[in-house]
Amino acid sequence: MRFYLCRRFNEEIMGRFYAYGYFFFYLDSEVKAGSGARK
Repeated sequence: MRFYLCRRFNEEIMGRFYAYGYFFFYLDSEVKAGSGARK
């Protein structure tokens, strides 16, 4: 039971980390594309 909770907690953290990473990557590329279009 303890292992299951730990694994579930780990999956949730990794899922959130992956989502945030993807979000920031998308934001970064959008900003770079925007600044490149302005120049």
